[in-house]
Amino acid sequence: MTKPMRYAVLLGTQRFEVTLDSLVASLNDGRPMAAVTCGWREREPEDEALRNHVGVELINLNLRRRMEEIFRVDVELAEAHRHRQQILRHKQEFYRIRIQFALEAHRVIQSRSAPAEVHNVEEAVALAALQTLDSYHLENCMDIMRRFETETNLFERPEVKRHREEIAGIMQRCSSLAISGGHVATIINRLRLFGLSGFIDGHIVYAWSAGAMAISDRIVLYHDNPPQGPGAAEILTEGMGWVPGMVILPEPEKRLRMTESNRVSTLASRFRPARSLAFPGGAHLVWDGERITESSGIVELGINGRITPLETS
Repeated sequence: MTKPMRYAVLLGTQRFEVTLDSLVASLNDGRPMAAVTCGWREREPEDEALRNHVGVELINLNLRRRMEEIFRVDVELAEAHRHRQQILRHKQEFYRIRIQFALEAHRVIQSRSAPAEVHNVEEAVALAALQTLDSYHLENCMDIMRRFETETNLFERPEVKRHREEIAGIMQRCSSLAISGGHVATIINRLRLFGLSGFIDGHIVYAWSAGAMAISDRIVLYHDNPPQGPGAAEILTEGMGWVPGMVILPEPEKRLRMTESNRVSTLASRFRPARSLAFPGGAHLVWDGERITESSGIVELGINGRITPLETS
């Protein structure tokens, strides 16, 4: 049996340096492309620029609008979803408090002087504490998600089934799927609500910025220089897992202090064995379902604190 193709092209932001058009031109077979633009929220329908870039017929899946339609009809599901989101927000807030203190402890221990046999052990324990918090939070969030899907019988609800059938029909016509950037929590929630994983086999998935984050294993929020003060990288939730083994970090030129080796080392070490990959504007990689076959402009954060161009395997 032929293994289903899950071919993916991940890109940096397309706002100022558009590279999507040339990649689509080299890979697309001329059939329509489906699109997920819900990350733009109320601007979801404003896809004219995207249509012009891809050069093929574009069919917007309108996941945000579809979700609103479902919730208008299925009030019980809407309430269950609202409650789930409220619980997840509280969980994220408590996790954020713990991870900020754990990161500060790790930073202080990194900077202290001690014999190597002492310092190395203590730094490893501090790193393990971060990883334990991350794992606990991630499993906690996914347990809440799974219980929501089971208790609501999500995919068997009439309105959800109707929209999923429409989406399935669209995907059968298309050979590719584009997932834009924007608000990453909105994107992952809609992808999960409609079970998009069931429709992508045999398709090329183009995803950039937050869209690329959403189809990785874990969504990591990060900003070393946020307006409100020092930032702490934090896990939001699992991604769709379509492209495994990578932590996707768009716009590093704005969000990461890549010249500070301790920060780079901590981030890379914390999420191992996944590779922490920074995607500046104009960067991209191609994943053929098993490995990265092409890379341009992407850098990998190393546990040694160094930044190196991504090497394909």
